[in-house]
Amino acid sequence: MAQTAEESKVGFAGGKVCVGVSLALALVFGGVFLWTKPADQGNVAGAATPEFAYQGETFGATLIENKPKGDTRIYQHAELPNGIQMVNVHDPSTQHVALAVSIDAGSLDNPKEFPGLAHFCEHMLFLGTEKYPKATDFDEFMSANGGYNNAYTADEATVYFAEFSKSAVKEGLSRFADFFRAPMFNPEFAQKEVHAIDSEHAKNVQDPGHRVYSVLNSIANPESPLGAFKTGSVETLRIDGQGNKTVDALKSWFKEHYCPSRMRVVTVGPESVEEQLAMAQEEFSTIEGSEECKLPRRSWSTPAAWPAERLGKWVVVEGSSP
Repeated sequence: MAQTAEESKVGFAGGKVCVGVSLALALVFGGVFLWTKPADQGNVAGAATPEFAYQGETFGATLIENKPKGDTRIYQHAELPNGIQMVNVHDPSTQHVALAVSIDAGSLDNPKEFPGLAHFCEHMLFLGTEKYPKATDFDEFMSANGGYNNAYTADEATVYFAEFSKSAVKEGLSRFADFFRAPMFNPEFAQKEVHAIDSEHAKNVQDPGHRVYSVLNSIANPESPLGAFKTGSVETLRIDGQGNKTVDALKSWFKEHYCPSRMRVVTVGPESVEEQLAMAQEEFSTIEGSEECKLPRRSWSTPAAWPAERLGKWVVVEGSSP
């Protein structure tokens, strides 16, 4: 079952801590490049790799040379025909593969009627897809291949990531891509996940750091979504007996915010960057998006969360522990 970053208690199979850290750093670097790459940067490395084709469309890839001097891994960037930005990382020393998908949508995009819906989407996405409908399929796949996975919902992005044995790379890519191509959002599991989110909220209430952060956001401009409740609870993600009301809202929200133009994908493994791109594009190029999602992303810079009249305030937060 998916967890947020705060509640994560994952372990590295077989004590592969060094491998896990190495892959995580490669994922982070690749992700940072994707989110900071200027639109007009063009040929990043100055040397293009061979062209690839998908359903009659060709697309190129470029090597990324702007990286730390001590990093011997090979990085490659490509934009798939459907608009997904992708970085592939060749690390010959690893026996595992890792991948991450970042969606340009987060808690600030919650509808006012359903605070916490973005977080709810993160939880529900793992519970069955059109190709792999069983709710426990992905967990069983990860267990069988010495892997782990997690996800978290931030203010303006939601990130999903996984690591598993290199022998399962093709199936892993297929399963991960299907989360974003055809999630089931089965109402049968809605109530259980809402209660899981409610338990997470109850835990956050007891955390001093989270309380201070929430109080700080609560005095922001009420016209900005920054101060809104983001985690979700049984009250905000209200459901009927079958969970249909919340799930209907979730399906509409997913179509509005999850699409190729808002996706960034990073893969890391011992395969060459060309091999990784070929395998990844086979799975991720089939993802489509609604016309609504293809519209320009809303900016949350306005209305300003912290105009001058809301600065310079002093707030005392009293502890709840004796």
